[in-house]
Amino acid sequence: MVCGQVGSGKSSLLLACLGEMYKISATGSLTIGGRVAFVGEEAWVLRGSVRENILFGLPYDEARYQMVNI
Repeated sequence: MVCGQVGSGKSSLLLACLGEMYKISATGSLTIGGRVAFVGEEAWVLRGSVRENILFGLPYDEARYQMVNI
């Protein structure tokens, strides 16, 4: 598992390990044993209002909505 902040290079690191991204420098080496899988994440939003994207089809709950709507 690779964890980090948004934009810290997690996907780039994994894509480089899989040979899907070109290296600028040829220093270092990598050996992968076994099987490897990569499932990229794609950001998405529902077509509708911000409120609808917070509720995801659930009934309106003032406390839940206010907790997310900061």
